[in-house]
Amino acid sequence: MSIKLAILMLSSAAAIADAGPAKKTANILALTPASLSGSGPTLLKKVKAADAGRVLFHEQDGEWTVHYAIALTSPLPVPELDLKISDVSRSKQPVGTRHKIVYTDAGVVRGSFKLTRDEVLSVNAKLMLEIESDGEPLAKRTFFIQSKNAGPTGPRKIDFTADQAAGDDSMDTETVATKRR
Repeated sequence: MSIKLAILMLSSAAAIADAGPAKKTANILALTPASLSGSGPTLLKKVKAADAGRVLFHEQDGEWTVHYAIALTSPLPVPELDLKISDVSRSKQPVGTRHKIVYTDAGVVRGSFKLTRDEVLSVNAKLMLEIESDGEPLAKRTFFIQSKNAGPTGPRKIDFTADQAAGDDSMDTETVATKRR
């Protein structure tokens, strides 16, 4: 009887070890072009309801403003967040890092950061925001930035006045050569 009990205990211990560590529920990261308003449960609902699809930010006065809100499932290890922004259009290349000190124990931490044209590698790029606290990853999300439309491209039509088209301001090359001496 004791041998059967020992075998049963060993098999259940092996099954528990194979299951691995318990999965934590993921923090939710919302990225929006405008700040999310509210507090407490209403803000938490807005973060959870934020679109999980493609997020696009348009250039405003030579920079992009990204608003973020992260719904935390557990308290932060330290009251500081590290925001790492990378360009992942082709390969992962660092763009910038921001730091945020968290002053409250709220379930949702929100903030914003600006990206300037000097920081980004391409003005139409796919970027990734990774948020960490004390080296522990909390959440990550990709988003897109886009520059203003430069206007129509292609050949431009240049209109000349009748005098310009007639070539009335033409000069003799010999005169020009003597004036340079």
